[in-house]
Formats: sequence, structure tokens, C-alpha cells
Amino acid sequence: GEHLAKNEVMPIRESMAISDFISLIANDLQAGTDTLRHFKNSFRPGRYKLEQMDMVDVCKSAVHRAEGKPRFSEHGIKFELINELPDAERAGKPVAGQYDCLLSEPVNEVIESILDNAAEAILENKPRNSGLITVMLDVPDPFHVRIRVEDNGGGIPEEIQHRILEYGFTTKRSRDAGIGLWFCDLYVRQRGGNLTFTSEEGRGTLFEILFPTLLSQ
Repeated sequence: GEHLAKNEVMPIRESMAISDFISLIANDLQAGTDTLRHFKNSFRPGRYKLEQMDMVDVCKSAVHRAEGKPRFSEHGIKFELINELPDAERAGKPVAGQYDCLLSEPVNEVIESILDNAAEAILENKPRNSGLITVMLDVPDPFHVRIRVEDNGGGIPEEIQHRILEYGFTTKRSRDAGIGLWFCDLYVRQRGGNLTFTSEEGRGTLFEILFPTLLSQ
């Protein structure tokens, strides 16, 4: 009980029956097992092939899926995509794919998971029709594409920020059982990238992903 209360994973009411408590534990274990199996399959050799991906298309698709989720749209959460990738040119002529990245299908889950976390924070902390999530793409240098996801969901308490990317850590009862952001960090690093975040209590959180472009391969 002490461990669960410390990690804020499973709040226990005094009136909760033992059978209900056991059922909650079983459901959490099952959710965690199912999610971990899914993520393990994502890393199985040969499961997904690497392919050249346009990060604008990847982000557009993730935003579209997030906008289509009823619990987010019913709360009036707005999503904004800002593309600041420069026009790629060589010898004065347009060059297609210069800022593409060599990635695999799970990158879609990574972007979607970060959007979902931002939206969940807004659901918990902001009134209807006041939530905004901005997805920005730019090139900090010729060898990386940067994706920034910023929300106004109230921020992450400073005392737990160092644990946000840990496996199994969560502050709410969610279907990913604290695996989602851990998986995001693991996948990004596996592809030679970097995932960081900054957060200010009372304001919001900014996640930043750097992926190497084809030029860096």
C-alpha cells in the first residue's frame, strides 16, 4: 500500500472492499502485460522495416487521429500544426525528401502517445474549450528534424518530473500502465534521436524530439 501511494498509481479508498482492490490490481497487471507485449513486438527483429518518412505527414496523421478522439473533441481541445521546415534546395532547385528520416511504423505511436498525454493533462486541468496543443516542426541543424509538442495543460509537478520517462511510472490510472512515455523514449533513442521535455507548473509542458535526417545516415 505504501509503495502504491508513493507512486500515485492506485489511490485506495478506505471504503474499498478487498475483492475490489484485488480486481483493480488484476486489471492493472493485465493492462500492463498486454501493453508491454505490444511494445515488445514493436522491437522484434523484422517486425517493422525501416523506411524513408516525411515527418510532416507523420505529424499530420497523428494530429488527425487525436482530433478524431471523442473525449478530446468533446472537451473542445484544439490542435495546431506549424511546419517551419525550410524549402530544401540544391543548386537553386527544389530537393524532395531532404528532411525525411529513416524510421519504422511505431514512430506513429510515439507521436500519438505524446499528443494523448498532452490532451489528458488538459482534460484533468483545463475547462472546456480552453485547451491547446501545438505541434511544431523545424530543423535546428542540417542533420536533424525537431518535433515539439506543447500544451497548456497545467504542467508536471516538479517533484516527479525526473520520473516521467521511467518504466511503470504514472500519476493516473491509464491504459498504458506507465509504459507509454518510456516506450517513446526507448524508440527515439533506438533510432538515434533524443527525447526531452520541459514543464512549468500552472502553465504546461513542452516535449521535444530530435530525429536524424537522411543526410546524417
